[in-house]
Amino acid sequence: MKKLLTLALTSILLLAFCFSCQNEESPAPINRKSEKVTKVVFSDLRGGVVTTLNFQYAQQQVQTIKWRFYAISADIDHEYFENRFYSVNGTLDSLSTSTFSRGQWNLSYEYKNGVRYRIVSKKNNITSTTTFAEYNGTRPAVIEDLFKVYGLYEAPFNYPYNTHLKFDVNGNPTSQKHTRIPGYPDAVFEKATTYTTELNPLRGLIETPLPQLFEFYDDLGFYYSTHLPSSTEANYPFVDPIHNRITFEYEKDIHGRVILIKASSPDDASKRYTLEIAYENN
Repeated sequence: MKKLLTLALTSILLLAFCFSCQNEESPAPINRKSEKVTKVVFSDLRGGVVTTLNFQYAQQQVQTIKWRFYAISADIDHEYFENRFYSVNGTLDSLSTSTFSRGQWNLSYEYKNGVRYRIVSKKNNITSTTTFAEYNGTRPAVIEDLFKVYGLYEAPFNYPYNTHLKFDVNGNPTSQKHTRIPGYPDAVFEKATTYTTELNPLRGLIETPLPQLFEFYDDLGFYYSTHLPSSTEANYPFVDPIHNRITFEYEKDIHGRVILIKASSPDDASKRYTLEIAYENN
């Protein structure tokens, strides 16, 4: 496990794109009848890590998630629960959980003018704040200290301070830019994403980051987007471009629901990760 985390930590500045965040109080998950997601299995094919999430609902809202983090090469098998709490008007008020590296983690949510304004994180006796500083309508345009809450690793890693988002008319985040990186004041991490017409069953569903060795899975994109991505291309100033392009394939069940997402790098013909999705009334 030590070897696995060491490799991840040395890569973090160059591959910083693994972060969930929110829109309005949160984007409404796509929960048409019989399409409620009950299980997600994320397999990091580069790092040998499998993370399983089992969702339990009450009144159409996620109440509990059972997480299982399995690092195959390190023989680590860790289970924990995420519990969510809602206000009387249905917005997410707080959640209590753990992390893949253990320890207690609590998040509380504040709103202003009907949209999510601030998230306060308390983890390992450290309090951090993410602020949704600017909106374009109901969609966040500038987020401050996104990675203080949504970065996988703790300080002193030099996460960017500002995150800038642009959405298309369908509500898909087509552009992400991360700026004000400590030690690299002129560097910009940028990701451009194109989308299919397939509806995204993971929209607004997962509030915290999925653990992975290299941060290829885009929590931010999957959390916000109305549709599933077709491809992503990232501009990381210090990384060989062959590592920055990902394309997606999808498999469906007999009801037309997406049950498998496969992410690959066409430049070096490598598999990056898979997402298996199960639904209510499978």
